[in-house]
Amino acid sequence: MTAMDGQTGETFACVWDALMDSPAEAAAMRVRSDLLSAICDTVAGWDVTRATAAQHLHLTRPWLDELLRGCVSRFSIDDLIGIATRANLDVRVQAKPASARQNAADAEESRTHECNAEERALLGEAFSALRRERGKAWIDACRRADERGKRRPGLRTAGIDEIKRLARRFGTKAQHWTERP
Repeated sequence: MTAMDGQTGETFACVWDALMDSPAEAAAMRVRSDLLSAICDTVAGWDVTRATAAQHLHLTRPWLDELLRGCVSRFSIDDLIGIATRANLDVRVQAKPASARQNAADAEESRTHECNAEERALLGEAFSALRRERGKAWIDACRRADERGKRRPGLRTAGIDEIKRLARRFGTKAQHWTERP
């Protein structure tokens, strides 16, 4: 059974700040991402079949698969808290005022989005490569679903729109090969 590793969860948390339109949306997405990562890590350590894990978490097998693939947009905070509780995780929410040091770090991070043309071109290539890999993974998932006579996963699960939105925030594009001049 595979799950997101801790580093992937941390990467998602950093990316959410750039993807979301407001600090509140970014904070909610970070919470959801952290919950999903903790659940995936816990389930990976159970050493049981996915069917058994799904039954324990009161999920259908397809929903468990979505969870383990890291499809954070499919689950609300409430859903994830319920799943985490059924996974015997202790869930605590902590709210505190942002410190001056955190505000300074946020300001520094926002300055990193100001890139020169060369850096923007490199980022565009990186985003395009990520889009290409996500597209290949989605096509493979569709092929496997077809082979098993199951419903194909939605394109949203591949995160293509999120990649395109992040690329726009950095002033570049994540182009598909068919869109290139």
